[in-house]
Amino acid sequence: MSNESFRRAMEGYQVPIKTTPTIDVGVTDLYGTLLESAGTYQLHPSQRHVKCATTNTGAYTIAMPTAAECEGEIFCIYMVARDTVDVTLTDHADDTAVGDLGGADITLNLAADCVILYCDGISWRTLYSTGI
Repeated sequence: MSNESFRRAMEGYQVPIKTTPTIDVGVTDLYGTLLESAGTYQLHPSQRHVKCATTNTGAYTIAMPTAAECEGEIFCIYMVARDTVDVTLTDHADDTAVGDLGGADITLNLAADCVILYCDGISWRTLYSTGI
């Protein structure tokens, strides 16, 4: 999906994509700090815009924050570039097995895969996805 197509698809949503911190999995965050070269990265509730670029070896897992901490929040996880590994989104270990992440993971395995998740305080719900 092109950036223009994505922008048009999101016109009806009030997603603060440009005002939230950007996290580049496997690369660096906004401050130049390497997050993870492989392994599991635990998202903080303020990290609502995640750009994934899997150019290193090893699998990536992004663990979402607890649903209780993120009530009313929207998270956007976008695969910018993919080399040979996938990015898997999982529920926080403390969350119950309900919603779109409850008991099942979401895998981004192609460049331009995207998922936008809404948290209702109990679980994560998919507002939009492409390529998943």
